[in-house]
Amino acid sequence: MNLILLGGNNWRNKGWIEEVEKALKPDFDQTWVQYYDHWQVGPALIDMEVEMEKLVKKAAGFGEYIIFGKSAGPILAMRAIKERGLRPGKCVFVGTAVSWGEKQGFEAEKWLEGYAVRTLFIQRAEDQVMTAGELREALNRKGVTNYKFTELPGRSHHYEDIFGLRLMVREFVEEKL
Repeated sequence: MNLILLGGNNWRNKGWIEEVEKALKPDFDQTWVQYYDHWQVGPALIDMEVEMEKLVKKAAGFGEYIIFGKSAGPILAMRAIKERGLRPGKCVFVGTAVSWGEKQGFEAEKWLEGYAVRTLFIQRAEDQVMTAGELREALNRKGVTNYKFTELPGRSHHYEDIFGLRLMVREFVEEKL
């Protein structure tokens, strides 16, 4: 099984997603971090069209894979699944930022509608971008099925316990349906 990693919007997520890749690499055959074009210029907004094309192209030749995404990463993945037929085996979404996506003009709620890929959502109770309660409400409102939800304590949108994330990912990936 392979792993595709999608970071958050901010260019500062580059180092974090690389650390996550380093931690998860032993558990997968191959890993690949998608480097967003706008990270090269600093503060800017993800170009969903450009990044979706890169993701779809990579996934097409990557064998069986799981997607790990943080913040804007889950939005990108959900759009590619909805609009381009991406078929990950499972997804792990951390700090999912549906409300942020809507504020940026992305149709994040539309891409969430009817979402059914087996997914682990990991969200802080009071995440400043979208609380666990707000995410649960959005999942229910949009008819999302086939998911597991892990709520972590805290207010931050930074998920610094990479070892803890690795354990959750490993357990979820090994879970039999």
